[in-house]
Amino acid sequence: MTETPSRPASGRPPKSRRRRRRPTAATPAPANSGGGRRALAIALVALAASAYLVYQSEIKPYIDGTADDGGQQQRLDAMEQRLAAQADVGARVGRLETRLDGSEAAFDARLRQWRGELSERQAAAADREQAMLSEVRGLADSVASLRADAAGKRDADTWRLAEVEHLLVIANQRLQLAGDVQLARRALSLADNRLRDIPDPALAPVRGLIADEIVALDQAATVDVAGTLHALAALSRAAGQLPLAGDALVGIGAGAVPPPRPAAPQAAQSPPQQADGWLAAGRNLLADLGAMVQVETREAGPPRPILSAEMRAMIYARTRLILESSQLAFMHGEGGVYAERTAAAAAWVTDNFDAESAAVRAWLAQLSRWAAVTPEVELPDISRSLRALREAGGG
Repeated sequence: MTETPSRPASGRPPKSRRRRRRPTAATPAPANSGGGRRALAIALVALAASAYLVYQSEIKPYIDGTADDGGQQQRLDAMEQRLAAQADVGARVGRLETRLDGSEAAFDARLRQWRGELSERQAAAADREQAMLSEVRGLADSVASLRADAAGKRDADTWRLAEVEHLLVIANQRLQLAGDVQLARRALSLADNRLRDIPDPALAPVRGLIADEIVALDQAATVDVAGTLHALAALSRAAGQLPLAGDALVGIGAGAVPPPRPAAPQAAQSPPQQADGWLAAGRNLLADLGAMVQVETREAGPPRPILSAEMRAMIYARTRLILESSQLAFMHGEGGVYAERTAAAAAWVTDNFDAESAAVRAWLAQLSRWAAVTPEVELPDISRSLRALREAGGG
């Protein structure tokens, strides 16, 4: 009988037959290596189970002394075959493990490569993002600066347009209300100078209309409106110094105030029950008129003025009122009314003032000279430029 080699009690093959696993580098386990490790664990469990079965059936009976010596050779052969099969399985497991280690190493290398590329791409993307942000900030600053400049310029243009509109309004008012051609032309010229400083093509038609209106004003017949109005105002002031009719007879100087008259006897007081009503008003009016005008005879004493101080003041005030109405008529270009008012002023002064006085005759001559000036002049329409400015958004 052949001697069976001694086996270890654990049923494991000798150390010479066991395959030692090579230590692998400590690499981070890839995300998808769980399936290979599970397969390896299952193979190892199967190998351990097979070795345990061999131990129970072949080796343990020899240890316990219960083995059959007659079939020992057969059992040893079977055991060697099984051990050979187990060694083959171990070799396969080793090859699988080697392949698995190689796959893990390749995957780890590829994963590290991918991570490196991803880091590079992320860094490049971050750099591009920073560059874009810097560019956007620069553009935003430029836009803000442009908006600020445009806002400042727009504010200045708004003020200029408001000034232009005001000048055009003044030109129309002076021409329509006072007939002042020169002032209207000056206002139009100033408005055109202001528009020249505004670089807006939409305002070019407005400047064209202003140029046409300036030419029309130059071709219009001019009237010395201001001179005529000043002359009429001077005549109104001078009328207060003219002598009234009868002043030369009683020795009153021009513009003097006559001495006060003695108070007239008061009428008897009427009963309280008759103080109201039309009768009382009529009596009061007659009493006032009697106090203003008195008829005196030469037998009553030294000559006295015919008119009272109140009546003289009324004559001077009416003279000024007639001349002021003639000024208004001339200012509004109403020739007929102006002629009628100046004729009324001449007639009023002739009837109520001392017509033999040199001052009165000189005053009437001046009035006749200025009454010959006609205010009716056909003035051009200069409102088109103002309407065009407002339509263009300038007003």
